[in-house]
Amino acid sequence: MTIADRFNVLGVAGSTRQRSYSTRALKIALDNAKKHDAEVRMLELGKTVLPLYNLGGSGSKAVEEAAEAVG
Repeated sequence: MTIADRFNVLGVAGSTRQRSYSTRALKIALDNAKKHDAEVRMLELGKTVLPLYNLGGSGSKAVEEAAEAVG
């Protein structure tokens, strides 16, 4: 598989609860995609500073990286 054939997967975990089942399931799915040569990245919204909810605060590096990854 060439680099042009690889695909990117951005997993977005929206739960703010620690040990979230959906976040754990997402990690399993991303690990599986990685085994099939996908470029994977995970954005955990519970651990991310979102400017929309923190007016006056700057966005976190994770949000900027995710925005760059998707286009």
